[in-house]
Amino acid sequence: MPSIIAQDLVELLKQLLRGLPERIWHTFTTTDMFYHSIQVATSLTEVEWETVLLASGIMFKSGNTTTFSKQHLEHLKNALQESLILNITLSQLQGTGKQPFL
Repeated sequence: MPSIIAQDLVELLKQLLRGLPERIWHTFTTTDMFYHSIQVATSLTEVEWETVLLASGIMFKSGNTTTFSKQHLEHLKNALQESLILNITLSQLQGTGKQPFL
């Protein structure tokens, strides 16, 4: 099966995720407004984290809409299953205006 996420990006994500505390949920979102985001926990800037997510295909943008790929997240989970346990929960938050929804 061809790799959905390039192996070098899988390794980068492995290194980033390995340092996170266990049994605490972290979001893949690109915001520093929520303490338990991977971006904040790994001390990456919003631009750095967004670049990793876009390059891996985990996140993609269409206009003003940001979407996360369940297929890519599942691929990452399977690729890292021998070294990390990832639990993936997807939520869709809808709203109007520019208020953050957490």
